[in-house]
Amino acid sequence: MRGSVQVGAAIRTLICVEKGRPTVSMLRVMSRRGDDRITWDSQKVNANDSEAVAAIREAERIFNEERKKGATAFKVEPGQPVERIEKFDATAEQIVLVPRVVGG
Repeated sequence: MRGSVQVGAAIRTLICVEKGRPTVSMLRVMSRRGDDRITWDSQKVNANDSEAVAAIREAERIFNEERKKGATAFKVEPGQPVERIEKFDATAEQIVLVPRVVGG
């Protein structure tokens, strides 16, 4: 048990280095399959890392595409109330897209 705690702490240390908050952000798109996830590292985006920049561009493209289809977007930050958003926020720790509910 003790070893798993140390491993978990090491992983958190690698991810949570920028002012006590994770540098890895995530876009989650809910679907019938569960959710699809796209992640990007803001430090690598700031350093102009090509993979990180491509990931954030793809996340923004998907965000805009899903919003056009009627999806609702929420910004989720630890310790904060969930906030509905209209525009992609690259600085958000997590964005959740919920598709439009269609009755039938």
